[in-house]
Amino acid sequence: MSLEDRPFHPHLTLARVRSGERQVGRALTGAGLFDRSIEAGSLACEAVTLFKSDLTAKGPIHTWLWKVKLLKA
Repeated sequence: MSLEDRPFHPHLTLARVRSGERQVGRALTGAGLFDRSIEAGSLACEAVTLFKSDLTAKGPIHTWLWKVKLLKA
């Protein structure tokens, strides 16, 4: 296994919605994402950015949708 040349940017994939699905919230709810608590540890985070990913034969295309900066505690 070789290391990548690009810098590491941690991310969290909430869901993959198949093409044609119009209601992302319904898909997330149907997957049970909101039905239980998840203990995942802690991580310092300065902002949350939402991306749309389109999977293509040449690889994924990520489109930035919005970003919100978080307040420091």
